[in-house]
Amino acid sequence: MTQEPTVPESLAGIGATALGVALLRAQESSRPDRLFDDPYARHFLQAVDPAFSPWAAGPSPATARFLQVMAEQVAVRTQFLDRALLEVSNVSQLSRPVRR
Repeated sequence: MTQEPTVPESLAGIGATALGVALLRAQESSRPDRLFDDPYARHFLQAVDPAFSPWAAGPSPATARFLQVMAEQVAVRTQFLDRALLEVSNVSQLSRPVRR
């Protein structure tokens, strides 16, 4: 089992998760055979002060292994959830009553 990377105390929980997912989304977006394209992920990462990002300096071997394990499941999960949300939003738009 891989070990999660160490993050600064000022960036823990949701903040660290948001950066990690943005990193994985940016990596997937740069692949020629990508499952999705997230043009905002890289901008999100670039807006973060590197001193507060566990991903900014380049991953340690343990962090690299963790990211490798997470990358595919995040890509598949994102594609599945995006597709499901689009389908639901299209159905709900069709079934929504028109208000005048």
